[in-house]
Amino acid sequence: MSIFRDIPSVEPIHFFEMKAQFAFSDFEEVTKPYKSPFLLPSSSELIYEDSFAEVAACWSGDGLGFFAKVKGSFTDVSFPNYRKGDSFEIFIDTRDNKTASFTKFCHHFVFFPKEVEEYYGMEITKGRIDDMHQNCDPSLLDVNILFNRNSYEYNIFLPKQVLTGFDSSLSKLGFSYRINRKGEAAQNFTTSSDLNLEKNPNLWASVDLIKGS
Repeated sequence: MSIFRDIPSVEPIHFFEMKAQFAFSDFEEVTKPYKSPFLLPSSSELIYEDSFAEVAACWSGDGLGFFAKVKGSFTDVSFPNYRKGDSFEIFIDTRDNKTASFTKFCHHFVFFPKEVEEYYGMEITKGRIDDMHQNCDPSLLDVNILFNRNSYEYNIFLPKQVLTGFDSSLSKLGFSYRINRKGEAAQNFTTSSDLNLEKNPNLWASVDLIKGS
């Protein structure tokens, strides 16, 4: 019996800090998100995962915008076991503090291609009682789902009102994501599903909020 059996494998990405950039733009003005400067890099090759989605992002003083195009047809959603169905998780630390546990500045959102409990998305952040914000009203989340012949897309805007501590003058935040598919492996950003993104903000990428291209 190996004493290392239950220890997650060490991946190349764990030896350096993952960085990315969000380009400045009003969410409504992004017409080609899956091109530079909005398209985000993929870390799938570094963590030995298949890449099946393109993810892009933008920012403004009003909040953060996200776009994800998932290859293949929508299958189904699951709730509360949202990782057993199709879903898109977004992790944000508005201060990029790289803490070992959640603080009031850390957020965990999940979005669905189909309505769940009358909404397409919700905040599901779980943190310490002594350093926690109240999860936002799901009606404040702007979500639009587009279905294509061989793919589907999430278009999401998170207004600053749902992001505790969001301050665009700080020019940096922590970020990661996980895209789930029913019966298939997930696509992650910065680290694989073996490690718990929802419990380890120190594993999230550092994102620079930039203006211009």
